[in-house]
Amino acid sequence: MTAPLLLALLLAAAPAAEPGKHLVLSRTVSEFGPKPAEKKEKRKEKEGEPAPAAKPEIVEISVKHYTVKMAPGRLRESCLEDDTVTVVREDKGLLWLLHPQDKTYREISLRKLSELSEKARQRLIRRLPLVEPSAHKDRLKALLGLTDKPPEISIEERPEERKKIAGESCRKVVVRLGGEKFFEAYISRRKVPLAGARWLLLGGILSREAARKLSGIKGLLMEAVFPLPRGGRLEISTQRVAERPVGPNDYRDPAELGYRLLYGGRKVETKARGESRGEKGRPKPGKKN
Repeated sequence: MTAPLLLALLLAAAPAAEPGKHLVLSRTVSEFGPKPAEKKEKRKEKEGEPAPAAKPEIVEISVKHYTVKMAPGRLRESCLEDDTVTVVREDKGLLWLLHPQDKTYREISLRKLSELSEKARQRLIRRLPLVEPSAHKDRLKALLGLTDKPPEISIEERPEERKKIAGESCRKVVVRLGGEKFFEAYISRRKVPLAGARWLLLGGILSREAARKLSGIKGLLMEAVFPLPRGGRLEISTQRVAERPVGPNDYRDPAELGYRLLYGGRKVETKARGESRGEKGRPKPGKKN
């Protein structure tokens, strides 16, 4: 999951739905970027002849469709193209990644997920010297909190710029980082508080200060555009918003639904349960570290 997509999901976390109901969103995520070079141009570059310096043509690279279900402390995201389902249970401190086609799943504690996010952050820092262009590198440094003076994150509310999306009346919000546009979005008035800085840090790309500032945005994100390098962009749009009764299996432990646990040769430790599971999903005594 990309950092912008994670941010868009978290901007809609912990909905204020009626008891026994949850919020259900249908979303499309489209990525745009430079059109791949023709074979002839690639061959010239390989032979030492520079490719034409023309402005790249921006085309649609991929489109994915998501169904997102949210209740307080719980989230379920299904991707049609990938045939995957992600379930988050804050009360259990767990995240499950399900593969419905072969009835398998992976399990990770939210504590471990935080550790992995920090490792991803450190990998990104080590790769910064390779990032081009320099403007994109400077932007990443600012997001990661690596500059001497933290860049100012400004959140510009534009209530006069309104738009109706899927029946929701939305206001425009523009977020800038050090004067450069980070993203712009249309957010509805629906009472949907942000999950908070803790969840925004899970993406591994935001500094604590950036996460704290962004956690002040209130409302349900309906549309957003995130600029990407080389003139690309990520567009997120919402086609449907509805409150629906929570299904009995929406946030249920996949082991109880007949799924087989995968862990890639390593035990999956679950602090919340105080146990680790074997490949067939049978509880085994946990070992203390």
